[in-house]
Parts: sequence; structure tokens; C-alpha cells
Amino acid sequence: PINAARNAALRLATTELVLLLDVDFLPSTGLHSTVAGSAAELRRRCVEERRLLVLPAFESCADACEAAALAAGGKPALAAAVVAGRARTFASDGRCGDTFPQGHRATDSKRWLATDGAYSVEHEEGFEPFVVASRRLVPPYDERF
Repeated sequence: PINAARNAALRLATTELVLLLDVDFLPSTGLHSTVAGSAAELRRRCVEERRLLVLPAFESCADACEAAALAAGGKPALAAAVVAGRARTFASDGRCGDTFPQGHRATDSKRWLATDGAYSVEHEEGFEPFVVASRRLVPPYDERF
């Protein structure tokens, strides 16, 4: 039923770009303003160049309140939490729950934390990134799952 809901959402979307994420993904407070501030460039890259904007995914090792505080605190708060062991790349090790390191390893979250610029990410087996994409280029999800 999850993939059927994803397909319904894609059919009902009226925007050219869509954000593909899981229901438990909490975007940072500044994501909208960052994306809106470069909307024309993002549209060109996603629609005309057929690229994706990969969003790094982190998780709190504490609780939902900590996750909300990290999302509100932006990159500096997140970086401090990673160094202190209170957050990690999503499912990267067993410290905070499930382990599936290949799911977000290609994003290279350490690199993202250390830079303010864009960089290329290469696909690898098992990569399951959260992305901004051209709605028309997103294939239907397999509804058997």
C-alpha cells in the first residue's frame, strides 16, 4: 500500500518538481528557503539536465524532540550533534537503530557537512536517497510492495 500511495501522490502533484522522501523524514527548517532561493537553477538541473538533488539524511540517536531541534538548528547544530554522537547518517551503523549503510553512503554525509557547495554523487548498489526530482521523470513505484 505504501507504493500505491506514492503513485497517487505523484499523480496528484501539480508542481514540476517533487520531493521524494519517507514519511518519517523531517526536512530542516531552512530547506524550503534554500530551494526557493535557487528555484530556477534547480528546475534547470532537474528538468532540463535530468539530474536529481540528493538530500543528505541524518537521524537523531535520542528521540523525536532531539530530531526536531536538530532540524530547526540547521547544519551547524546537526554537525555538532554528529561529532557528539547524538546523530548519524541515516541507518549507517547500529548505534541508533536499524543498519543499512548502503542506503545513504553514496551521499557522503561527512563531505556534505564540511562544504557549502554542490558536489556530484555516484549511484551505488542499494542507494535509496531522498531527492528533489522532475515529477515527469519519476517512474511509477512497484505497487506489489
